[in-house]
Amino acid sequence: MNLGKLANESEWRVRKFFLWLCPVILVLLIYRLVHGLNGYQDAETLIQASKSISQRENPYNNEFFLNGYILAIPASLYNAVMPVVTGARLYVIINIVLISVLVWDIFRKRALHKILLTVILVLASSPTRAMAASVQHTGLILGCSYFAFRIACSRASHTKPQKLFKYVSVSSLLLIPMELKPQLMLPLVAVFIFHGELRRYLISTSLLAASLHLIMSLYLRMPLDKLWLERLLSRSSETTAGDSRENSPWTLMGDIFEYPQVWLGLSFACFIALILALVQISMKRLPTVTHFLMAFTIPLVLAYIHPYDLILSVVVVASAFVSDTKPRGATFLLALFLFPTLGLDLSSLSFSLGLLLLCWYISVARFTHWLEDGLELVFSLLVYLAINLFTQDLGLRVNIHMSVLILGSIIFTWVRLVSPALRKKQSNSFGID
Repeated sequence: MNLGKLANESEWRVRKFFLWLCPVILVLLIYRLVHGLNGYQDAETLIQASKSISQRENPYNNEFFLNGYILAIPASLYNAVMPVVTGARLYVIINIVLISVLVWDIFRKRALHKILLTVILVLASSPTRAMAASVQHTGLILGCSYFAFRIACSRASHTKPQKLFKYVSVSSLLLIPMELKPQLMLPLVAVFIFHGELRRYLISTSLLAASLHLIMSLYLRMPLDKLWLERLLSRSSETTAGDSRENSPWTLMGDIFEYPQVWLGLSFACFIALILALVQISMKRLPTVTHFLMAFTIPLVLAYIHPYDLILSVVVVASAFVSDTKPRGATFLLALFLFPTLGLDLSSLSFSLGLLLLCWYISVARFTHWLEDGLELVFSLLVYLAINLFTQDLGLRVNIHMSVLILGSIIFTWVRLVSPALRKKQSNSFGID
């Protein structure tokens, strides 16, 4: 018999079995993410802010509330109709769904099994686990930003009512992440500011935000924007002074070589430099999904960063891992993303390794790159074990692990997406249209 035909038939059977198994895996992963939640965790600050606003009190009396206050109104309505535990779990599921839809849309030209593999790997990663455990808004931020970006960059012709709807939808979608995490949105906002065709959408978003902020400030009879800015500056000064312990390469460098404020200054300089580079690249033509991915990688150079801010980096790395032309470093980084970050948990480590090997087996590139994948996996295990076995302090272990992920994500994403030569050569590595 023809060996090629047998191989194709075997490949088809493996994919068919995976497509049947995939819903079970997804349900188990989602259950694993939400079953232990018993409250809103970090999102509780938004709930408390909504209660303060309903009583006409200053929401920024809570020192942990750093978000904009507009979303406190829908948060209040959500909290009123949902029990606490159910509401927290449902909110995490909404974030998971938004991340999954984002992955689906970015890689929609790929084979179905590759998209599903990417979604599974993203949901199993430590950044997604961190997002779920702390009930963060990362999925909402990424989903709203992405679809606002896609709609704004659409070249389809529209009637006047459709154009109006387009402005309203883009403005509303952009307003949500700008209220939740303005520092993460700065690179994308810069792209909108300096691009002639996108600037008008940022202007409409600014007008919508200004109107809502004015109404809320008049209702509460207090300068809420001034109070919000003071809160953000206060949090920034805490980070600069070293009072806040964040896991980043800059904090690690400050611990090793001292002068933490110098390293924090360098992080901000890198942040501005990368924004300027992105603006220069995106001005030449209408921005694409590649520019969007780059925009959300830039904040990783800041000193104030959290594990759940790396989710979009996991999307890029996981998509590369299951691609036909697998870039070097994808297996190494993905393994470290899947491994537990809070210590050497053998059950979680075994689960991560098993899932990684399952996804590796189902991807069609497994035999072509088996040697490179094996070496990268062994190297990632050695690095992980070295971090956890030879470092006694838990905070230092987490910081080293996070620093490796942050640096690896920045280098991997920018080298593969920015370099024109590599982008042409590896155009199918990410499957982005």
